[in-house]
Amino acid sequence: MRRPCFKDSTNARDVSLYNVAADIPEWRGGAAMHGAQTSSAPSPNPSPKGLWHKLQQVPVGTASLPQQSRHSPPCSATGSPQSGQRGGNTKSITGISTARRDMALVVQPTGALGKSSADGQWRIMATSPPTIFAPNRRKALRRRMAHLQHASDAPRYIAADMVDDVLDRLSFLRHEPERALLIGDWTGAMAAGLAPLTAQIETRDPLLVNEEAPISTDQGFDFIASLGTLDTLNDLPGALVHLRRALNDGGLLIACFMGAGSLPALRSIMLEADADRPSPRIHPQVDVRAGGQLLQRCGFADPVIDSHHIDVRFSSLARLIGDLRAQGLGNCLANPGRPLTKAALSRAKAAFATRAEADGKVTERFEILTLSGWAKPLRPPKF
Repeated sequence: MRRPCFKDSTNARDVSLYNVAADIPEWRGGAAMHGAQTSSAPSPNPSPKGLWHKLQQVPVGTASLPQQSRHSPPCSATGSPQSGQRGGNTKSITGISTARRDMALVVQPTGALGKSSADGQWRIMATSPPTIFAPNRRKALRRRMAHLQHASDAPRYIAADMVDDVLDRLSFLRHEPERALLIGDWTGAMAAGLAPLTAQIETRDPLLVNEEAPISTDQGFDFIASLGTLDTLNDLPGALVHLRRALNDGGLLIACFMGAGSLPALRSIMLEADADRPSPRIHPQVDVRAGGQLLQRCGFADPVIDSHHIDVRFSSLARLIGDLRAQGLGNCLANPGRPLTKAALSRAKAAFATRAEADGKVTERFEILTLSGWAKPLRPPKF
C-alpha cells in the first residue's frame, strides 16, 4: 500500500465553517436536533431583550441558569440599607453581583433561541446550515464535466488517484463487502476494481441523487465509497450521518475529496488578478483535523484521516483552468463573485508567467483528503 503524505493544515479561514459543524453533538438532516432544553429566568417576568443581551456575552457550554426565589429577586429594591448599599431605595449591589454570576452560567446554545408562548420559557430552535454552495451550479459543473470527458485526451488524474487509493486501502484491510455503494464513480474504474470482490455493486450519480438526504435502500451496505463529492455540500455533517446510517454493522466508509492546501498557485494568481477587490474564487476546504472531528461527531468508529498531494505542471493558465473544468473542479459557490475583466485576465496571465520555472511551466498542487470509518459501536476512551 502506498504510504500517504500526512499533512495537518492550520488555515483557520479554510476550516472555520466546518469546525463549527464539527462541534455540534448531533446533526440530523442539516439541523442540530436538540431536545427541549430550557433555562428558567431569574425573575418571574424576564425581559427578552435583556436576557438575549446577556446570552450573547457568555461562552458556549452546557450549564443552565439556576432557579431564583420568586420572593427575593436578585435586583429588587429594598426598604432598608443592607451590606453594600448606600440608602433605602438603592438596588442591592450584592444582588446585582449575584445576578451577573448566575447569568454567567447561562450557555449560548448551537441553535437559535425562541420564546415559547405556552410557558414563556426560552427554548433551542433548530437552525439550517449556511448556504455556501449553489446546488444548481454544482450540477452544471458535473454536466459540463461529462461533456468534456468525451474527448480522447480528457484529464482524469484526480479521479484515477482516488480510485487507486481506495482500492489499495481495501486490499490492505482485507475487507470484502457483499454489497457496495459507489457515489461519484464517473469513470467506472472503481466499479471495475471492486467487481472481483463484491457480489452487488450499486452506483449513484450525484446529478440524480440528493447527497444531503437519507439514502434510500432496502438493505444496508457493507462498503460505501464517495469520490470527490462531499467537499461541495452545504451540510457535510448531515451527509456523513446519512452515510453512517446506510452502513450495516461492521461496514466501512471511505470518502475522498479535495482538501485544504489545494490549488495554492491558482489562489495567489487570482488574488493578484483581482487586485484591491478580491472575489471568492477558491472553495472553503476541510483539513485533516476538521475531518477527524467530523467522523467522530457523526458516529464512526476507528476513524482514520490522512492526505496526500499530487503535483501537476501546466504550461499555461488556460490549460490549468481547462483541467479543472474537465474534472468538475470549477467554482460552484453560491456567491461566486464578479467575472474576470480583460484587465484582470491579463494580470492573471502575467502572474502565471512570473511563477513559471525554467521550462516555462508552473507546478500546481492538489491535496486529496481521505476519510475512513467503521459502523461499529463506539468504544469509551482509555485514560
